[in-house]
Amino acid sequence: MIKQYVDLHVHTTFSDGSLTPEETVRYARTMNLAAISITDHDITDGVPFAIKEGEACGIEVIPGVELSAEFPDQGQLREMHILGYYVDWQESEFQGMLSKFRVAREQRAATITEKLSSIGVNLDSDYLRKVAGNGGAIGRLHFAKALIEKGFARNTGDAFQLYLGFGKPAYVPKFTLKPEEAIELISRAKGIAVLAHPHYGHFN
Repeated sequence: MIKQYVDLHVHTTFSDGSLTPEETVRYARTMNLAAISITDHDITDGVPFAIKEGEACGIEVIPGVELSAEFPDQGQLREMHILGYYVDWQESEFQGMLSKFRVAREQRAATITEKLSSIGVNLDSDYLRKVAGNGGAIGRLHFAKALIEKGFARNTGDAFQLYLGFGKPAYVPKFTLKPEEAIELISRAKGIAVLAHPHYGHFN
């Protein structure tokens, strides 16, 4: 009997992944996965493409999302990511909130670009969109990749340490929900809320 596995935390080029939804599904097939969940950050635009490809490839694609949340802990805000599985990703209220995330991401990217420019690090917006690929929102990992390619940083860690990390010249906080708001949003969209990567968060 051949063992098969699932991966329920997968990103595509619609957030910070390196493969398109279709490529992701095809790669999952080569890895002998029975099912995957597309859980891009704060966006579900890649889900229909993945589902269609999954039907052609015989891979079950679970519609999902990864929402950003923050909560107070010992006088400071800590970030938490919450996964939503089997969400009704076409539900209007759900998409209305995700559109707020998209607008906030665009504004954040513009502010990061301005801050970098103010210290002599100029990154063209068209180039950044090309780095992000597939119409996805420009995030800090895309900035890091651009900084490396343009010779401003040696690697991703270097890019965050010099420019993008908390307290650094180009740091800009992102739009988030409270954990309970994220859970309620997923629940109203008929989804299942699950804490993402708990090992790295050390949440109680």
